[in-house]
Amino acid sequence: MRGRRLFELLPDGRTVHKEAPPDNGGMAAVAEALGRIGLQSYAAAFDSEGYDDIEFLLGLDSAERAAVATATGMDAKPGHAGKWVKFGFGEP
Repeated sequence: MRGRRLFELLPDGRTVHKEAPPDNGGMAAVAEALGRIGLQSYAAAFDSEGYDDIEFLLGLDSAERAAVATATGMDAKPGHAGKWVKFGFGEP
């Protein structure tokens, strides 16, 4: 799936689907997991930076999640970054 972007980040910050996501794994699974924790607005950034493997993301420790927060621009909102770093895809 690399190189194929499911989402587009618009200049106003909104995320839109470029095409319907597949119903199995890949970026669709990452977007769904972000949605469950209220961070769905970062789906395009995760896709853009290549963070499209849910199993990989589930295995990250807090320091690695902090690096993802920086790479995806999440650190611009400390509350969002803090939630992601502390809990990942888990419930707070």
